[in-house]
Amino acid sequence: KETSLYAELKHTFENGWTTRAMARAVQGKSALDGAYFVSGDYAPGANLYDVMGGRYDYDKKQQSFDVSAQGPITLFGRVHDIALGASYRKDRWRDDGYGYLDTPGGYYMLGGVNPYTWDPDSIKRSDFVKDTLWSRDQRSELTSAYATGRFRLADPLSMIVGARLDWYDFDNKQY
Repeated sequence: KETSLYAELKHTFENGWTTRAMARAVQGKSALDGAYFVSGDYAPGANLYDVMGGRYDYDKKQQSFDVSAQGPITLFGRVHDIALGASYRKDRWRDDGYGYLDTPGGYYMLGGVNPYTWDPDSIKRSDFVKDTLWSRDQRSELTSAYATGRFRLADPLSMIVGARLDWYDFDNKQY
């Protein structure tokens, strides 16, 4: 499931300048149940495997903002174009992974399964123990400032210059 919110304000002035402010927020949640086969300690050619499985819960949040202005300026008798702005983005991922086990402290969900004859609907999640395998809490922030200009040096010649500065912070905890 994902929920998103977006807003934008824009204004154009009589002198040709335009300002814009944008904001966006997104929150996404998802869950995945999965199973997979692993080789067990069975006779070669027996077509028997152990079934492992788990659940993975994902939660992501993001907020971003941007403000900018662009318009003409007159320098040395010529009209040039300038744009400048700033932006900010914050992300957070919170993920948890669980193993479905046959017993507390156990190893697998089912043993001795033949994948050619096995009915996946035969197992019920409620029959297994949910055991936390890992968690991740990841955060990042990005703050930026930018500017660009198109300078008309002569009638057939323009020069475009620009710069962007970024400040980035990242923290990731896995356990």
